[in-house]
Amino acid sequence: MLDYKDLKSAFSIWGEMVGFCGVFSKDEILKKIAEIPLNRAKMVVINFTTSPDKPMENLLKITEIINQKLPEEAQMVFGVNTSKDLKEKMKIWLVATGI
Repeated sequence: MLDYKDLKSAFSIWGEMVGFCGVFSKDEILKKIAEIPLNRAKMVVINFTTSPDKPMENLLKITEIINQKLPEEAQMVFGVNTSKDLKEKMKIWLVATGI
């Protein structure tokens, strides 16, 4: 679970901030991620909300792809919530800072 300290850390980093939020399928999320210059980010904060019945592998795959695109010194923090209202899609907000 993300907290205020995580957000404060991300927003204190100088540089451009880019991100997105909404309810998407895994493939839609991966397309959105491809549009962000993560290779220049200093920090990425992500919050996922998904069905409690959905396997965690999808979230782990997404975070793995993001981590591979980040510079070695970049930080990534993410939290996961569940909602029975979500079935096939996930709710996500992602902010990349220090770009």
